[in-house]
Amino acid sequence: MRKLILVIVYFLSVSVYALETEITVLGVTLPGANINQANTYLNSLISYWPTSTGTTVKLANGGVTIPIASTPSGSADVQLSAAKTAEQNLGLRNLYQADVILFFTTIVPAPIPNRIACGYAPQYNWTAAGAKKFVPDANGIDRAGSELWYAGLIATTETACNPYPETAAHEFGHLFAAGHLKPPANIYLFPDSHAMHISIGYPVYANYRTIMAGGPQGATLTGNFSSVSGAWDNLNTLNTTALSVANYRTGSSSGGGGGGGGGGECTLQAPTVIAGSLVNQCLPQLNTEHSVTWLDACPSASTKYEVWYSQPDGADDVKGWETTSASTPVFVIGADSRIRIKSCNNVQCSSLSAMSYLAYYDC
Repeated sequence: MRKLILVIVYFLSVSVYALETEITVLGVTLPGANINQANTYLNSLISYWPTSTGTTVKLANGGVTIPIASTPSGSADVQLSAAKTAEQNLGLRNLYQADVILFFTTIVPAPIPNRIACGYAPQYNWTAAGAKKFVPDANGIDRAGSELWYAGLIATTETACNPYPETAAHEFGHLFAAGHLKPPANIYLFPDSHAMHISIGYPVYANYRTIMAGGPQGATLTGNFSSVSGAWDNLNTLNTTALSVANYRTGSSSGGGGGGGGGGECTLQAPTVIAGSLVNQCLPQLNTEHSVTWLDACPSASTKYEVWYSQPDGADDVKGWETTSASTPVFVIGADSRIRIKSCNNVQCSSLSAMSYLAYYDC
């Protein structure tokens, strides 16, 4: 007698999707930040990021930081929390599909008195303060910290930090669970998730460090991230977590260029988040110079921008000039001038931006 054996197969529904290998990073400046220093720090990430991770760094908004209004004072936690809230209200992370946001501020207060901090980038998903575990999903990645531990804070006016061009890369590394030197021990993802600092000889004739070591006095930066297995191996840590961070936000960033026809994914829109900063008070001659930037929710629909001004503030808006980039210098003389922007293509322009920037005269 034959026995019929029924094999019952259960299909488990899992979410499997194509993984992204680009880590999209958005730079944002808080009031008072040194914008030139912030842009330099941000763009340095490209050269410091290791190819062994199987990922690349993509800078949102062409590698130019975006100014927002927030609280550039208080403890590191207070500044970072306020900055994240301000960004969320503007929707910048979603607009640019940014995996990581780096906020550039003036000073980052150190948690220890009489010490200097150059930045702050908590990552409690993969450190001892949290789970200290990497738990992969069906795609082999761990996105558990994607909505909490995606942002860092970096000082731009602390003179003790400015000699270190890798300052942003250091804080960026923390978001991937890379650690400092050995003490305090075993608080990072792996026992060897530590930086390297080696001093050889007496008197010292060799003094080397890696990015996550910070700035031991007189030490020369060698390589980028430590890679000595079992001792100092932040590179292995980055290789483990990088693909997860690259998939914190999925999908293409709006604002991409490129050809191709049809589609029509978005249409011409009035710019938002008009922001600016003082550049020079009485240069050239009696002008007060400002730098003004804005956001375009659909830059692929725009070929140029019209800059309009109301001078004195409250007068009728008048067209001033055109530019092809989402920023412009503004020179004011005689009276304050309120700046608004239109997005344009070769046929038409949007309405004037609802938001504006007051370029004040101070000379």
